[in-house]
Amino acid sequence: MNNKHISYLCLCVVVVEIVAIMVVWIASAANPFGSFNNPLSAEGVRWMFRNLMAAMVSKWLVALLLLAMSWGSLKESGLWNAVVQRTKSGGASLHYRERMGLRVVVLITLVFVVTLSLLTMLPEALLLSATGGLFPSPFSEAVVPAISLWLSSASITFGIVKGSFRSVPDVFGSFFAGISRSAPFIVLMMLSLHCVNVVKMLFPHFLCQLAKKCYFCTQKPIKMDNISFKAALFDLDGVVFDTEPQYTEFWGSQCREFRPDRPGLEHEIKGQTLLQILDRHFDGDLKAKQSLIVERLNEFEKTMDFVFVSGFEAFVRQLRSNGVKTAVVTSSNLDKMNAVYNRCEGFKTLFDAILTSEDFERSKPDPDCYQKASQRFDATADECIVFEDSFNGLKSGRAAKMKVVGLSTTNSPESIAPYSDTVIANYLAFGYDDCLRLIQKS
Repeated sequence: MNNKHISYLCLCVVVVEIVAIMVVWIASAANPFGSFNNPLSAEGVRWMFRNLMAAMVSKWLVALLLLAMSWGSLKESGLWNAVVQRTKSGGASLHYRERMGLRVVVLITLVFVVTLSLLTMLPEALLLSATGGLFPSPFSEAVVPAISLWLSSASITFGIVKGSFRSVPDVFGSFFAGISRSAPFIVLMMLSLHCVNVVKMLFPHFLCQLAKKCYFCTQKPIKMDNISFKAALFDLDGVVFDTEPQYTEFWGSQCREFRPDRPGLEHEIKGQTLLQILDRHFDGDLKAKQSLIVERLNEFEKTMDFVFVSGFEAFVRQLRSNGVKTAVVTSSNLDKMNAVYNRCEGFKTLFDAILTSEDFERSKPDPDCYQKASQRFDATADECIVFEDSFNGLKSGRAAKMKVVGLSTTNSPESIAPYSDTVIANYLAFGYDDCLRLIQKS
């Protein structure tokens, strides 16, 4: 595929994105209450600008860059041509240094395979997940980087033995050459990633239903005998709304200004109420700064983007249509929730109850908040499912003896797996039947 073809593909991706935006804009004008997000509304414009960079960056783009660098070293070192000649002619045309280089490459490959085997195949191996699986796990997340490291190491060694690489600039020049060759594909991937993320933002309900049709058609029906699922209890930030990165950014700035002695404090406070955060971490000499922090927080929350986690609205409606009670159980206070009500029309209609920090005495990781929520619906712990993203919240659900679904919106799947009965990235492929299966587990 030459640059001309890739250029036309890039143009097609851009046109698809523009057409999708215009279609949703026109549909929103015709039906303001439709199941799509208007990209030209205030929320939509904020999302587009806030996510302009994030929408084009993903692990797939990083993987492409790593493989491009590896391909460059493979070609520039001469290893690729040597392997091709060895395959076609048995190596008769290779000179002595090339044959020696290939032997070293075989040795590097054996070391690589043995090392990965030891790190993945032994019981409790380092690269397995917390539950002992390969997918997802640290291994599955590092497959492409590991392959890239192997190819690059083998190529550089071969190049040194053969004499293709005589200096450090030669080695790094091979990486640059690989990226240069792959530049058209990199541009195409960036545009495609942005288009996909924009479409996901525009049509969350449609994509949710499509994912469910593809997923649930392979699932066996659930026997309803002795299964009682009464209540789904949701944390707010990172579970209902994808807002945790915004809060991490805000609290990170406050902690760097007022608590430079506690790096990473913005992650430790997740799940705590505002009062607890101020009393525990901004007391003493910083007590005079509390009012300033609260004022900044209130202003920050007035301009926040309250975008639902993908598939959430459709998932909640499905639960409620099956008679399941839903509740928000958050450490946020009433002032924050009033900002949510003002910015997110129809939010209250999704829930049968909303519990804030004013409704319970002890905050997460204490189980008090979830126990009080279950009492609202006269439900026992084994009839409830908790949806959480923070470590404090996950521990709270566990302490309440309820089933816990962890969302990897804030922390990695591997890190929250030990505190969760199952881990999901969003609600697109998770539905009512999955909840019944979870409740059914002993």
